[in-house]
Amino acid sequence: LLSSVDDNTVNFNFLSYMQGAKMGSAAFVKTAGTRGTWGVGTQFVGYGSMPETTSAGQILGDTKALDMAFSGMYSYNLNDFWVGAVSAKVIYSKYGPYSSVGLATDLSINYFDEKKDFTMSLVAANLGGQVKAFADDHERLPFNLQWGFTKGMAHAPLRFSVTLTDLTHWS
Repeated sequence: LLSSVDDNTVNFNFLSYMQGAKMGSAAFVKTAGTRGTWGVGTQFVGYGSMPETTSAGQILGDTKALDMAFSGMYSYNLNDFWVGAVSAKVIYSKYGPYSSVGLATDLSINYFDEKKDFTMSLVAANLGGQVKAFADDHERLPFNLQWGFTKGMAHAPLRFSVTLTDLTHWS
C-alpha cells in the first residue's frame, strides 16, 4: 500500500514498554514518476536489560537483546486497480554475546476498487535466510504467505476485514 502514501512523507514512532523494552521506527516515502513510489525505513525492538543465567539458573549478570531491520521498498501502479510491490530487508539481532544477520524480501500484489470500496491483497513475507547465524546452524526466516480482503459498507460506518496468515502451514 506504499503507493497510496503522499510524496515526501516522513514517519517516526517510538514506544516505551514494560520492563524497559523500547520500540521505534522511522520511514521516508517518495514518489517516482506517475506510477512508482519508493521508501526506506528502519525499525527496532530493544528488550531492555535482563538477567543472564546458566541452564541451571545461576545468575551471571545482566544482558540485553535487540532486533533491528533496515528496508528499502518500491511499489508500482500496474493500472487503476492493481499495485505490485517489493521490499528488501537487512535484519540484525543481538542477544547477549550472540548476533545474527539475515536478508529477506517481501513481495505483494494489491487490488483496490474505490467504487465498490473493496481491497484485496496477497503477500509473501520473509523470503530469505541468515547470512550470519547465531551459532553454526543457518536458519530460514519464518516465511508467511498472507491473503486478505476488506469490504466497506455503502450506508454504514463499518468495514469487514478477513486476513488469512501462514497459509503454507494448514495443520
